[in-house]
Amino acid sequence: MGKKIRALRLEKGMTQAALAGDTVTRNMLSQIENGLAQPSVTTIVELSEKLGAPTEYFFSDCDDINVFRKLGVIEKIRKAFADGDYGRCIYRLDHLGVSDEETEYLWAESYFALAVALYREGKLRSADENLKKARMHAEKTHYVSEGLLCAVNRYESAIRFVRDKETHGLQTVPEELRGCMADLDYIKALAGADAVKSGGDLYARHLALRARMETDEPQMLSDELKALLEDPRTEELAVLRYYVLGDMETLAQRSGDYKTAYECAAARLAISEKMNT
Repeated sequence: MGKKIRALRLEKGMTQAALAGDTVTRNMLSQIENGLAQPSVTTIVELSEKLGAPTEYFFSDCDDINVFRKLGVIEKIRKAFADGDYGRCIYRLDHLGVSDEETEYLWAESYFALAVALYREGKLRSADENLKKARMHAEKTHYVSEGLLCAVNRYESAIRFVRDKETHGLQTVPEELRGCMADLDYIKALAGADAVKSGGDLYARHLALRARMETDEPQMLSDELKALLEDPRTEELAVLRYYVLGDMETLAQRSGDYKTAYECAAARLAISEKMNT
């Protein structure tokens, strides 16, 4: 019991004088830590509160404090994760403050899920920050698969690709983006690589319209792009909206409709600014 008290006190950077209180003096605390005296239950309760440790820990043969810190909390964390409430999951993990294989896995997966959601909203800087946190926690546990780290790499590449190149007629693509998933496959196709293989009908529709940019009448094609933007599902796909608006701006300039071109440019600029949040 004394060894546990001393270890937790040193972990918190507390002196014996700082830990001593109403029920125990510094001298008595020193004797307890050195195994020369046994604390009363009242003293243990007071010390456990100051040390931020469950009282049961001091009466157990188990030396792993994290086992006791997780009691009564980890089930709530697991439920938040299972429910897809990743923000709450991270909040509870942060307050728990326990780093082990399970908690690092939950942190990594939760930060990655939030990063993907932020990416699709167009909040690329925030997405990038969450990807870095996902990587940091993933590297601390064996539970996370290589697939997650691979996905982190690909999303980071996509973010750099979108943020660093503010044009929409790109002809090259980073090698690390080849063979990636869903919305990243769309970015690859925009860059002039192979046709999109996945990512949903909205991505496919835009790519099909974009393929007609050099042949179709600008106003007709612009109307079709506008109809695509009016699909409520695009509200969750800011990167898609960014590139569709870019195509509409180009078509408006070709037809001499500078008012529409300006409106599209302004809307695209607003999304671009959002990408830095």
